[in-house]
Formats: sequence, structure tokens, C-alpha cells
Amino acid sequence: MAQGGAAAVASPTALDSGLEKVEDLAAQFVYERRRKMKKRLLLAATGAVAVAALVAASLALAGVCTLHLTAKDNHKSFAVHKHSLVVITLRSCGDCGYQWKRGPCSGVEYLSHRYVQHNKPHEVGGTGEEIWRFKVVGPKNEGEIQLRYVTPGRKIVSHFVAGLRIG
Repeated sequence: MAQGGAAAVASPTALDSGLEKVEDLAAQFVYERRRKMKKRLLLAATGAVAVAALVAASLALAGVCTLHLTAKDNHKSFAVHKHSLVVITLRSCGDCGYQWKRGPCSGVEYLSHRYVQHNKPHEVGGTGEEIWRFKVVGPKNEGEIQLRYVTPGRKIVSHFVAGLRIG
């Protein structure tokens, strides 16, 4: 405080100058933070791409691939590697009660099965597809996947058989 109880007041130009310095420091701080954040994001993205490339390369070297089969591949034999995936897509009329059932299989492990409806919901008699996924697990020899198309009364009306030469 100045003598006589009056407070010292800074001149408006001194306040403006101080405010400009604070604004400059804040702008510089924000700029540096953004620059560092961009650098971190770039490093993270580069790392993610590198990991994805390494995983893809290791899967390719390990011989892991996916064999996609449809009805036209019925009663055929295919060369596959251990750990490969086999995906079988077959037409089906799930709304009619018809469905594919697993028969005896060898050299593979069952992974999943799902029905995909192609018609509008609640439309009777429409068709869809059943998608079966298997993983080749057998040692080097022959394997086989069998599926049976059954009626609502469990009568077998069709077969799907795929032979596997596991190498």
C-alpha cells in the first residue's frame, strides 16, 4: 500500500502488457500440448499398424487360412493345414423347420453355427443360410466334415460331406 492508505494501481498499458504475456504463455502451452499429443497419437497408430502387420505375417507363415465351402463343394476333398478354419455356408429353410445337423466329423473341432435369415421377418417359407465354422486340429492325415439336412420330423433329406487332406 502507498502512504496515506491509497492502493497502488497499475497503469492500463502495464495490465495490457501483462495480459498479453499471459495469453502468449497460454497459447504456447496449448501449442506444445497439441504437438506432444499428435506425436503420441502418431506413435500409437504406427505401433498398432506394426502389430497388425506382424500378426498377419505370423498367421501367413503358420499356414493359417480360411477355406470357404458351399453346396457346390459337396463330396469334394480339400488340402488344408492344421489350425486352418473351414467355413461352410449352406442354404436352409429354418422357418419351415428344416435344418442342417452335424454328422460324424474327424480332424476338426466344431467352433460355431448360426442361421442367417434372408426373407423379411415373419414371412413363412423364406430361405436363409446356415453358416458352420470348424478349426482343423487333426494330425497329418485325412479328416472329414459331415452335415445332414433334416426335416422337422428328423428325416434326413440331404447330406454334405467335405474330405480334408491335412498337411
